[in-house]
Amino acid sequence: MTLTIAQALHELPILSKAQVVAGARGVERAIRWTHIIDHPDVVPWVQEGHLLLTTAFAIMLHPELQADLVRALDEKRLAGMIINIGRYMLEIPAEMVAAADACGFPLITLPWDVDFTAVTHAIHEHILQEQYALSEQADAIHQALTRLVLEGGDLARLTRQLAEILHCSVTIEDEALRLLAHTTLQPADEVRARSIQLGRTPDEVVAALRRQGVFEHLRQHPAPYHLPPNAETGFTLERIVAPILVGETLFGYIWIIASDQPLTRLDTLVIERGATVAALILSRQEAIYENEQRLKTQLFEGLCDPDAAIPLDGLPEAAWRAGLQAGYTLLVLDAGGLDRQSRRRLTALVEAHMRRESLPATAIERGPRLAVVLGTLDVEKVRQAAGRLLPAAAAQGFQLTAGISAASREAEALRQHYQQAVDALSAAAALDQHQRRVWAYDDLGFLGDLLIHPPQPRSPNRYTATLEKIAHHDAEKNTHYLHTLETYLDHLSSANQAAKALYIHRNTLYQRLARLTDLWGIDFEDPLVLLNLNLAIKDWHLNHPQSAA
Repeated sequence: MTLTIAQALHELPILSKAQVVAGARGVERAIRWTHIIDHPDVVPWVQEGHLLLTTAFAIMLHPELQADLVRALDEKRLAGMIINIGRYMLEIPAEMVAAADACGFPLITLPWDVDFTAVTHAIHEHILQEQYALSEQADAIHQALTRLVLEGGDLARLTRQLAEILHCSVTIEDEALRLLAHTTLQPADEVRARSIQLGRTPDEVVAALRRQGVFEHLRQHPAPYHLPPNAETGFTLERIVAPILVGETLFGYIWIIASDQPLTRLDTLVIERGATVAALILSRQEAIYENEQRLKTQLFEGLCDPDAAIPLDGLPEAAWRAGLQAGYTLLVLDAGGLDRQSRRRLTALVEAHMRRESLPATAIERGPRLAVVLGTLDVEKVRQAAGRLLPAAAAQGFQLTAGISAASREAEALRQHYQQAVDALSAAAALDQHQRRVWAYDDLGFLGDLLIHPPQPRSPNRYTATLEKIAHHDAEKNTHYLHTLETYLDHLSSANQAAKALYIHRNTLYQRLARLTDLWGIDFEDPLVLLNLNLAIKDWHLNHPQSAA
C-alpha cells in the first residue's frame, strides 16, 4: 500500500480541516515524503512524490510566479502542495487554481493554526509504518520462497507460488526470452497468449523492447522495471520485469502481468525476491547438469578411447557398458554454436522427446555436437523419431541436422559407431540439397566408402574435370548449370520433377540440359555417365563444403 493524498485527508486527524481547492482529479497521487520550504526557487529542492508544505510567504507578492510554480511542481511529479491560509495568503489566487485544475495538481489549504511539524510527523509516521509492514510481508514471502528452494522446488512451482501471492500471471524466460515456466491466474493480453503459444516472446515484441531500451536499462540497472501498457509492444496490461542474475551472468527474466488491479510496491519487492530464488534454482540446475555431463562425458570418452587417461568409476562404467551391450544406436546432432543455457535446454528437449518416443536416451555434449545414445537396435525407429524431433526443436529455436549410426551390441564399438553418425552428419551438411536433415550411415551406401572413407586418394578424371569447368563457367557468367545438373540427376532424370524443384519451366530445363551437352559434351542417354557425374558431384560437395551447386 502507498499513502495517497485522498487517503491522508481521510485517515489523518491532523488534516481534518484541510480542503482541496484545486486539482481534485490528482488526489490519488502517492505521497513518498514531505518537504517544508518557503522559497521562490523551491523546484530544485523537491523530488517526485514529495508533498510540499508552504506558507506562500515567498510568492504572495509575486503573482507572476504563482501559476508557474504550480506547473513546475507538476512537471516534477510532486504529490501536491499544502498552503497555510490566514496570515500571508488569505485565499488561493485564481491563477494558481486555474493552473492546478488544468494539470490535476492537488492544491490543499490548511488553517494557519495547524502546525506543519505535526502534519509532517503524522504523514512520515504513516509512511514508515506502511514501509515496515511492507518489509515484514516481503520477508515472510522471501522465507516461503527460500523454503521452496530448500525443498527442491523447480521453476514451475516457483511461478505457481508467486502467482498465488501476487494474484497475477507469472512468466519465467531464459536470456533469449524463451519460455521456461509460466502460470496464468487471470485473463492475459494477446502478447502473453502468443508468447505461451510460441514458447517465447514474439520477435516483434522483442524488437520493440530493444528499441525502447528495456534490456539495456536492465543491464545497467539490474532491478525490477515497470512497463506500462504500450501500443508499440502490444502490451495492454502493465508488467514488471526483473533480470535473473547469478553474479554478473544473465540467466533470464521473470515477469508479472497485472490483472484488473494496478501493480503495487509489494509486487515489486516480491518479484525482486522471486528473481533471486529463480537464480538459485537455475544455478542449482546448472550445477547438476554440468556434473551429469562431466560423468557421462568421461564414460563416453573412456569407451571411445580405451587408452584414454581418464579415471573411471568401475561400477558406473560397468552399468553403462552393460546397457550398451543390450543394443544401441547413436544419434549425433549439430545445432551450430549454442550458449550454455541453450545447450542445456536442447539436451533436456532431446531426452524428453526420445522418452515420448519410447526410446531410452542419454545425451552427451561433445563440443559443438550432441551425441545421443539410444537403447534400441531399430535404426528406422530412430530415423522416424529424429524426423519428428527436428521440427519440434525448430519450434523452440533450434535448427538441427542429424546423423545416425548403424546399430550395435558391442560397447567397444562405440567409437566406430560415433564416427559413423558424424560421417552421416557431415554428409547431411555437404550433400543435402533438398532440406533432408536426417541422414543415417546406412543411407550413404557406396558413398560412405567412396567419399567419406576412400581406400586411396583419387586422381582427377574426366568427370571431375567437367565439373570444374562447369563451376568456373557458373562463377564467371552467373549461371546455374551445376545446380541444374545435380537437381536433374537427384530426381532420377525426371524433367517434370527437376523443373518443379528448380522453380523453372520444363522448356527452360531442356534448354539448360542442351547447353550442358553442347558446351561440355554430357551424354544424358548414357547411364554410366550419369552415375559417374552424380558421384563426382557428391564428391565435389565434400571437398567444397562452402559451395552451393
